[in-house]
Amino acid sequence: MRQGILGLFALVALAGSAPAQDVVLRVGTADVAAGQPAEVSLHIEVPGQASSVIDIDLAYNASRLVLTGVVPGAVAVAAGKDVAFYESTPGEVGIVISGMNQSTMGSGILACLHFDTDESADWWMHTAVEIVAASAASPEAELLNVDTRDGYVRVAPEDVIAVGPWGRA
Repeated sequence: MRQGILGLFALVALAGSAPAQDVVLRVGTADVAAGQPAEVSLHIEVPGQASSVIDIDLAYNASRLVLTGVVPGAVAVAAGKDVAFYESTPGEVGIVISGMNQSTMGSGILACLHFDTDESADWWMHTAVEIVAASAASPEAELLNVDTRDGYVRVAPEDVIAVGPWGRA
């Protein structure tokens, strides 16, 4: 019996010291016609401990995309969070998602980035929207592991956008 209890304590101690699972931040993709606005979603996947604050730095080609705004996504709204953004230089934007509460954010869309595209852009031109730095913290102010995935805006002919990638609307 004594060995069973000691074994149980060892198992609980090991489980408590397991490495935290990553919070995954992923930039979505958008297909748009040249000169049309593009909306790119910023997604979060939370397999482990949820975050209560997120700070992200993004980079993109400012000669191809012009950032016109960043709005909260469903996950941020549900958690009572605000989205603040600032352009340090054209093509670089910082985004902070936080609130005056300790509510955590689950998986889903954190924010939506709105861009204007170049009217003279060539078809099939990809413009990367890259996460260059990201951090997340728990309500207890513990830094969480963050994994990132970049996205893009692609200029496509209008008939391709209307039909969709699988040949049907």
